[in-house]
Amino acid sequence: MDIRRFIDRLRQAPEGRRQQVAFMAALVVTILIFAGWVLLFRLQYRAEEERAAGVNGPFDALKQNIAESFAAFQSKWKSFDIKNIIESEFIRQASSSSGILNLNSETGR
Repeated sequence: MDIRRFIDRLRQAPEGRRQQVAFMAALVVTILIFAGWVLLFRLQYRAEEERAAGVNGPFDALKQNIAESFAAFQSKWKSFDIKNIIESEFIRQASSSSGILNLNSETGR
């Protein structure tokens, strides 16, 4: 059936019939919107249940690994003491030079 012909016949129909068709069309659209809303709500609710049950999405593992790596880097950085490293390197280089060894050997009698 051609939609233009249907509309032309509907225009010629009595007022009561036009209201019935308008009501049915509005009802169908409302039911479709409501069904879509319920479907989306159920999908969101299911995803929240899975998250609560420990089922992770594909990016959750990546996010967790990055967070763990950053925490490990932070803990290593806090234990990294540049001052002690520079002092120990300076002492090692100074003790390997001949002048320091001679002074140490003279005072160490």
